[in-house]
Amino acid sequence: MGLKLRQAVGTLPDLFRDPYDLPRVVELYDALSTWRPVEILYAWMVRGLDADARASLAALTRQPVDVEALAALPAGTLGRGYVDFLERHGLAHDYYLQAYPPSRATVEANWVMHRFAKTHDFHHVLLGATADLPDEIGLQVFNVLNFGEPFGAASVVALPFVMFRYGERARTLRAVLRLGRAARRLDNVFVFPWERHYATPVTALRERFGLPAAGLL
Repeated sequence: MGLKLRQAVGTLPDLFRDPYDLPRVVELYDALSTWRPVEILYAWMVRGLDADARASLAALTRQPVDVEALAALPAGTLGRGYVDFLERHGLAHDYYLQAYPPSRATVEANWVMHRFAKTHDFHHVLLGATADLPDEIGLQVFNVLNFGEPFGAASVVALPFVMFRYGERARTLRAVLRLGRAARRLDNVFVFPWERHYATPVTALRERFGLPAAGLL
């Protein structure tokens, strides 16, 4: 489809006022995600997988998230922790689609983009990050350093402005430093088969990745 230039430009006035206006952020991502350079960068995120591994991960990505089934899992498991995270922050599992419904076609056309949208909050659970802005900024830095997510680079570039704009500088810097350091030493969390580990205790997953039992934040 190519770059949706008019749509992208239309988001900028609101994003200059509030860079974390979620509906406008998703709309901007939708405008840029079909641009060929961005598609290449997303493909780069799974460059280490062979054809069979890519096909397997793509199939997992297409599996819908059954929130009710995950909520019925025991406390402390990944699936239950994911649902608890959503409820704690007042989020739906497909909030990125609710924020800007036309993005569904864009996301579903590219399984790597779809996977990032689907699994992002599992990364929150693994790392012990909240959905509050300081932790979210730290996680964007993590995404760039751990698996090369292209839009996270914007958060790195805008970090001084964002810290000035939103405050909580000490907490934001702490999240950025902790998650940035961890990103380099952890295995690629993006290609991890989260869907096969809904019933796995979060502490066991943290041990598998070499993280503290309580997470990083």
